[in-house]
Amino acid sequence: MNEQPVIRDERTDAVVGAGCQMAYLVLSCGVGIIAGVRALAFRQVCWDLIGLYFVSQGVLFVFQRVKHVRLFSWRRVLLGALAGGLAGVLVGLAIALLQGYF
Repeated sequence: MNEQPVIRDERTDAVVGAGCQMAYLVLSCGVGIIAGVRALAFRQVCWDLIGLYFVSQGVLFVFQRVKHVRLFSWRRVLLGALAGGLAGVLVGLAIALLQGYF
């Protein structure tokens, strides 16, 4: 076993951060795809997966605020929330129409 200390610099932190970001992106997209398949193909309730996604987004947001990292403005957060909510309503209405609820 090597007893020399590991030297960490900005590049190491950048690579670790980029890796975590890519893993988080894969996880988030996977949860979204699985929730969509469960809802559309198997007609199962998928609130647990959607809730998990939003909780992880909240943890990320709080962590960045605690560390005083400002990657986005409140305007972009609100605009994204409104756009996501509108998209969710439209997709929900489309699914309801396709399933014959109306």
